[in-house]
This record gives sequence, structure tokens and C-alpha cells, in this order.
Amino acid sequence: MRQTCSKPWRPDPRCEYHGTLMSSQALKDSLSRGVFPGHLRNSGSLETPLGRVWIEAVPTGICRVEFVGEAATWGGAGGDVRSGTDKEGVGVEGLLAQAMHELIEYFEGRRKEFTVPLAPVGTPFQQRVWRGLLAIPFGVKWSYQHLAGQVGSPRSQRAVGSANGRNPIAVLIPCHRVVAKEDGVGGYSGGVWRKRWLLALEASRGLESGR
Repeated sequence: MRQTCSKPWRPDPRCEYHGTLMSSQALKDSLSRGVFPGHLRNSGSLETPLGRVWIEAVPTGICRVEFVGEAATWGGAGGDVRSGTDKEGVGVEGLLAQAMHELIEYFEGRRKEFTVPLAPVGTPFQQRVWRGLLAIPFGVKWSYQHLAGQVGSPRSQRAVGSANGRNPIAVLIPCHRVVAKEDGVGGYSGGVWRKRWLLALEASRGLESGR
């Protein structure tokens, strides 16, 4: 589930980064085995209007975005750059920087689409549902029923809803755009209040919403 990077990004000095150095050879060895051990993961955190967000990346893309804190007064991202890759590194910190940069623009109302590569880990069925989520346009809401039909499982709404709830990459994979038919909102692993806020942000951009 990779998306195309439009251009390289440098670390954003307003964000925090955590991680270890990675050599090119270590990456090659990892790729040959198809796994990414802990020392090939980098992580960072970003302050948002909805609280702090924890972000993890592996060499193939972002693998986790999760809300971990309560809402704070929004004054932009906070923190300092710490650690990262050396000159022979594989650019995982660059992926974190790009994700944070795009999320900052999103929360400031200046971005509608994300281009950072994504690498969520899940079952084939979950991957299919998450690809379906990526097809939901900014400002548009789908029902669970509609999502189930779009991913080819019209009679598996409950399983589709479960996969939606297990989405490991909040916001970038927009599971918040899937709502319950009855009340128009539905659940959200990051908290229903956050889901309402995200939907309101996108609606305020003046784009059509429906379904």
C-alpha cells in the first residue's frame, strides 16, 4: 500500500524524532528477509489540536499513526529533532519528516491529500479494507455499508467495520470518514470527539460530503 513521494523532505525542526542509526547494508539484509526488526524502525511525535500523535516508520513507509495524548492549545508542532539516520541511512527519518509536514498542513487546513508512502501491517482482508479507505475523498463520508460494497464484501459489514477499527494509521488512512447510518458518526478508536473534529475540519473546507 505505497503512495508516491512527490519530492524529498527534510526533518521539521518543530517535531520530535526518536530512533537509531541504520546502515544501507542493514536495510538490504532486512529487505532480503522481508522483515523490519526493531532497530530498523524510527518513530516521532507531533503535537496537534487533538493531542500528541505518535508516528512510526519502516524503510517502506509509515506503519503507525496513533493519538496518544489529550488535546492541547494548538500553536503548531513542538519539540526538537533528536537522532535519526546518518549519511548512509535509508531515509526513514525523512519519511517521518514528510508525514509530520503533511499532517501539520492538514491540521492547518492547507492539505487535502497525503503523498507519504504507507506500510500498514495487517491481514489480506484488512489490507483490502484499508485500500478502500484511501479511496474516500477529503470531505466525503461513506457508510459502513457503502464501504463494504466498495471493497467487494457487501454482506460482511461487521467484518469490514472491525477492519476499519483496526486501522493502524490514523488520519493518513481516513477511517474517520466512515460513519454509522443511524447517527451519522459511529465509533473511532481515537475517540468519537476526535472523529467529529476531523469531520468538521474537512466539512469546513467547503467540499461536498455525502453517502
